Amino acid sequence: MRKVTQIKNGTQPRPYADHVWEWDIITEKSATEVLVYCLEQLRYAEREEKKYWADYRDRTKSFDQHMEVVCGGYYSLTKIDGGYKYRVTHEYID
Repeated sequence: MRKVTQIKNGTQPRPYADHVWEWDIITEKSATEVLVYCLEQLRYAEREEKKYWADYRDRTKSFDQHMEVVCGGYYSLTKIDGGYKYRVTHEYID
């Protein structure tokens, strides 16, 4: 990684909002290498965003299984100029 810049640090933008962490990563490495680095060194999340929303909407899950999905959070890795944007979201739970 040539440069890792944290954009958001998990604070809620408003009351009852989700916790969001976000980094811009400038690198020549592949998406797979960057994802491994992010999950191990920056912030871990249980599943990718698409998988999270599919599991979240799955009506066959029990309450406990659903809560495991909600509490696990999700990540996204998006290609940007010169690297990637890594974002982790954990839902607000009251």
